[in-house]
Amino acid sequence: MRSQVAFAALLLCAAVVGCSPTPPTQWEEEVRLSDGRVLRVRRIQEWEVRRPLGDPKHFLPLATRLSIQEVPVKEWSGYAESPLILEWDEQAQEFLLLVVPATCERYAQVGKPRPPYIEYRYRDSAWKRSSFSRSLVGRKPNLLVYPTWGPELSFVTLSDKEARNAQIYTFAEFEIRGDRGLGPC
Repeated sequence: MRSQVAFAALLLCAAVVGCSPTPPTQWEEEVRLSDGRVLRVRRIQEWEVRRPLGDPKHFLPLATRLSIQEVPVKEWSGYAESPLILEWDEQAQEFLLLVVPATCERYAQVGKPRPPYIEYRYRDSAWKRSSFSRSLVGRKPNLLVYPTWGPELSFVTLSDKEARNAQIYTFAEFEIRGDRGLGPC
């Protein structure tokens, strides 16, 4: 009897919360750097599906991996972080990756930074967190901001990305700003 009650409670929880893992989404995309170079980046996005009772499915980004195909740089991986900008810093001679926390929990874990970005730099053969570069204020993302769960395009060209991003948001909304926190968090 006890195991039946536990099983029923588990089923009820799954029905109410609706959490389940899903297969990762993988794609490659072209990324234009500020110096005009175009690199090819491979991305893998893992998701968790949440479906509260009576609501449509929500796909929460969990783990993200990003690798630059043309250069010998190790893969970057993050948890509940959405990549926005990949750039080459000519002065420092290193890549930088700007991400935004994908959840309020992650935002809290990184100290609720204002502006709400986390910057990583590729130094000494590893991606390391660094302070936010104010020079990025005013820039627009050069990575696919809102990948979708499911069959993503296997290769996203610059024009594909522009069209896909335009369907989801206005670019003005995603200009890097230096004066705010993360939405409702």
